[in-house]
Amino acid sequence: MTKKVIAIVSLFVLLLGGAFILWLNAGRTVPEPKAEKVVLSKYSGSTMGSISLERFVADAMIAVQGQIIETELIYRPFLTGTPIDEKIANMSDGKTPEIAFTKYTIEVKQQFLGGKVEDTIECIMPGAFDREMTKPKGNEEVFLFVSLNGARDYYMPVAAEHSLYTVDEKGRLYSYSDREHFEKYDGQPVSALAKEIDRLEKYFAKYDGQPIEVLMEEVRRIEGERQAEERAKWEAEQARLGAKAQ
Repeated sequence: MTKKVIAIVSLFVLLLGGAFILWLNAGRTVPEPKAEKVVLSKYSGSTMGSISLERFVADAMIAVQGQIIETELIYRPFLTGTPIDEKIANMSDGKTPEIAFTKYTIEVKQQFLGGKVEDTIECIMPGAFDREMTKPKGNEEVFLFVSLNGARDYYMPVAAEHSLYTVDEKGRLYSYSDREHFEKYDGQPVSALAKEIDRLEKYFAKYDGQPIEVLMEEVRRIEGERQAEERAKWEAEQARLGAKAQ
């Protein structure tokens, strides 16, 4: 049998196998793989300090929904604005080291919180696309909480993954966070999160004119009560699993 004949026979077998697989799957719905939360940031999970939607609103962070229209890898000087900058430069032959960021150009569709922003904003997230923190892919629609960086030339997420949602084609949210407090909005419309932001703004309005410490004490009280509830829920679940194992 010549190589040409063998190649033709092999191709026929592949086509026949493919047709058989298509026949098997005819009329069947193949479920999409369930998305898995992959939190890359070392500042995520239990290692990050107190963060919450209440804290974002109380700190008057900026909340926007928008469409990513451009993604770019950039490098910026590593500067802290403290005397340590000079020491770091001396360790690098007098040069300020640069670190990588992923820059997103976002066309703002709606704003829900904070001072008025431009129609298009540039948001940077630390590291290349698959480094430092989990990031949205290019051309996605997002809902995010941001603030201006120290140089006030770019916006940055206020709490890594915990301040970032993807919005699907049906207007439903998907949190990049692995904390129940944020991911409880998964599958809900943007309006659900916007409604909670509005509720918190109205609630915290009663602290207008008072020292910021008073407002933040209330935020800490709310966070503490939630953490106690989550701890009690976790302990109850561990007890249930322990009893089931016996």
